[in-house]
Amino acid sequence: MATGQPATDQKGKGAGGRNRMRWVLLGALAILVVGIAAGAGIWRMQQPATVSEGQTISAARPGNGQVLLPIGRITVNVAASGLTGDRRTRFLVIEPTLLYDAAFDAVAEGRKMAELQPALRDSFIEYLSQLHEDDAYGSAGLADLRHELLRRARLVTASEAPISILLQDFVLQ
Repeated sequence: MATGQPATDQKGKGAGGRNRMRWVLLGALAILVVGIAAGAGIWRMQQPATVSEGQTISAARPGNGQVLLPIGRITVNVAASGLTGDRRTRFLVIEPTLLYDAAFDAVAEGRKMAELQPALRDSFIEYLSQLHEDDAYGSAGLADLRHELLRRARLVTASEAPISILLQDFVLQ
């Protein structure tokens, strides 16, 4: 029967009120779960990192026979495109550090890695100045950038002594 009144259940409450209460409770439960997860995440981040026996850490750190060589801060212009397709420039500020095998300094026939720093820096600047802003976007872009800098370091040194490129600073503005 269509009498123009909302449907009621057996206790006289409207069906719309019952659904509204369910949504309010469901929303409150969702907020509670998110709050607990955020609190647990913050608590977990404040705990010191531990490594159990048998685990390895993949981050590059200078170990026995490894040396860090700071290349210095490099600032280059990077090509960028606006939404309308107009060309503009942005600045890339990067401070790479080269992790290399110290045995290179002993067997390099008088050439030390520190003596090759200007050539390394020049090679890095040459590559970085050819980049487009999209080339350095995201984790894949950063991985490609590190890989190319490492490849160039190995070409300049003419050896496999360079192990990794560490980025102390990376700003694209």
